Amino acid sequence: MNEQQKEHFVLDRDALPEALSPQHIQDILGLSRKATYELMNSNNPPFRILKVGNRFKISKKVFLEWFDGSYPKKKPGRRPARMGLDAETDIEFVAKALLELIDKYNKHNRW
Repeated sequence: MNEQQKEHFVLDRDALPEALSPQHIQDILGLSRKATYELMNSNNPPFRILKVGNRFKISKKVFLEWFDGSYPKKKPGRRPARMGLDAETDIEFVAKALLELIDKYNKHNRW
């Protein structure tokens, strides 16, 4: 296969929503669905994960910092955050995630 025939995945960072879903992580990292959820449910996920009900959301900023190698390492044994709002930025993140869910519901008239 020559250079022109190879497919290249280009990450359009500006097109990503502020609150990423597991599908975004799966597509970006090239993981299977099972591997993506195993990563998110692990005792020490590599980036902060927010769980709202039974839905996972990941801050685009935090994920891209981790992806680029500039995200601080987490302490061992940390699990996904579960609505433990630590700071105003967490509240803003949850608000954006909820607004995305409401918008999705309004577009499709279902969760």
